[in-house]
Amino acid sequence: MATVFELVINFGGNRDGVDTALETLKRYPVLSLRGLAIPLLPACVTEFKSSVGEDYIEFSVSPQGIRYGGERPTDPVDARTITFDELSNLGEQLFDLLRRFDGYDVAVVGWDPEGIVDPNEMKDELLLDGRIYRLDGIVVRNQLAATWGLDERFEPFAKGYRWIRYRGSKP
Repeated sequence: MATVFELVINFGGNRDGVDTALETLKRYPVLSLRGLAIPLLPACVTEFKSSVGEDYIEFSVSPQGIRYGGERPTDPVDARTITFDELSNLGEQLFDLLRRFDGYDVAVVGWDPEGIVDPNEMKDELLLDGRIYRLDGIVVRNQLAATWGLDERFEPFAKGYRWIRYRGSKP
């Protein structure tokens, strides 16, 4: 099983938002690392049930080869050699892609971050004890931020969204 560096987005039940994101992804340029073109793998779109039984659509996309474990096809770069600055720059490029999307509820970039994009789990597990404020790069829809009473530590990210500023990712 591989551990993957990726952008993971919860679109709730917004199929149109997913379709628009897929179209945007087709036109998005490759990422850049060490002067190399790092292609994005095809998006993975999966339907899930939230912790309270609500359906939601999860959308994830990752740069080719930025992973540990799993099969190793020809990758543009060996993930084991990537520095903090290089990985963080890839993360910033994924956030730039996210700024082109709309209609999602929660998004995050990191190593296998799927476990933190369910708003119900976030509310129950991360909001109550304040851990949500330690999640660098977590992006939430303004409506959720207001409903949850999130404070100024959640800064503007893009129109309709707030985030805890991304401070990088460790390789």
